[in-house]
Amino acid sequence: MALKQQLDAAWQQKLATEDRATHLDGALKECMKQLRHVREEQEQLIHDTLVKKTREYDKLRIEMETKLAEASEILSHTRTELLECRAEGKALSHALQVKKTTLLQQHMCSKCPTLPPYLSDCVMHVCQSCKLVVG
Repeated sequence: MALKQQLDAAWQQKLATEDRATHLDGALKECMKQLRHVREEQEQLIHDTLVKKTREYDKLRIEMETKLAEASEILSHTRTELLECRAEGKALSHALQVKKTTLLQQHMCSKCPTLPPYLSDCVMHVCQSCKLVVG
């Protein structure tokens, strides 16, 4: 009888172990299923974030390229205006110098209207020399 009791106890232990193994196998499968689900959610989240950030980057890049093109155009226009202003400044400076010389010559001639022609030429030469010194 003791052997039968041992056999029954071993049998009960085997059934309990199989039941526990079945329960653990089911729990492992459920964990694996949850793990796959979480992994898929994470991969989808990463994908969605990557797509969103790529779109934001592309939009920002296009905006920056547009602003850079506008700034380059403004710079080019400003550079052209600056060159035109410099040329106009030089022309005005030259015209002013010519006007100054002319006025100086007229002033000197008006002070001495009776100068002989050879002295008048001398005065003109002095005026032109003054222009070179002043200019």
